[in-house]
Amino acid sequence: MAILLLVSHHRRYTRQNEMKAIIATVISIAFLMGALVFLMEKQQSAFAQTVFGSTATDPGQLSELPHSHHPQADYQSGFQHGVTDGNTSSNATSYIDQPKHGFAWHSSEFVKGYVNEYCSIPANKDVGTDNDRAAFYCPDGPSSAKWFIGRHEPITEGIAVATYGIPSAGVNVTYQYYDKTSGSSGSETRMLNQSGEMHFLGYTDELVGFYPGDKVTVNVSQCITQLNAYGYPECISQPSLDNKTITLGETGGIVSLDLSKSAIPLVTTPISVPPVSSDISWPDPTKPFESTYPPAVFTKA
Repeated sequence: MAILLLVSHHRRYTRQNEMKAIIATVISIAFLMGALVFLMEKQQSAFAQTVFGSTATDPGQLSELPHSHHPQADYQSGFQHGVTDGNTSSNATSYIDQPKHGFAWHSSEFVKGYVNEYCSIPANKDVGTDNDRAAFYCPDGPSSAKWFIGRHEPITEGIAVATYGIPSAGVNVTYQYYDKTSGSSGSETRMLNQSGEMHFLGYTDELVGFYPGDKVTVNVSQCITQLNAYGYPECISQPSLDNKTITLGETGGIVSLDLSKSAIPLVTTPISVPPVSSDISWPDPTKPFESTYPPAVFTKA
């Protein structure tokens, strides 16, 4: 009898230990899952902050600018530049729209002096400026000051490319350029007539979205054209002939490409132009024009 009680007690003790072990295991798993979810949410939050922070396009505001230790001097400096820029012709580059001269590079006192004096000129009182480095609307005063190019200034002169190995008959090429750092990109087609011919990529010397220190890859391929459904020539995608990656400086960078290094031969494909119908009769420019329509007749209502 004592032996049976001992065995029964041992089984209850063993089951209790098993239940405790199971409960402890469940608690541990729940704790680990909670920690994993927390870490995943934290990583997602950090990722979202990185993405949205790097792609934010909200302009800078006056409230973000620091206050000067010499407010009167800064206000007077802005005052003087404001009156000069306010009287500058539209063809000239204003002080405030030059690299490292925009609102983001000044104190709030400077900006207030600049806007107030710029807008005090009668011709400007109902307008303002809409430049990337300094924008404001005179009727709203200094509080409307904003900027889209801050202290992270883009390159100032652009990306120049020199291409060699050009055949004597010339060649039509397409350049593709991609900024691996900022994600900015572009492409354009050029007709090259001589080796070493250099030109800037992009439509303006200053390429917003391309910054000093960025890694940029420039690729060149031949542009073989054919007429599309609307009768306009368009490039057909071709393999890359050469490419280079450079690091941009403050002014930009220079890329040297060579078409002769590629194993892919250049192809000459003329654009096929639809023939003109022989049924069309063109007027003789030496004779007076004669209308084929009957003369108009006007009648009173």
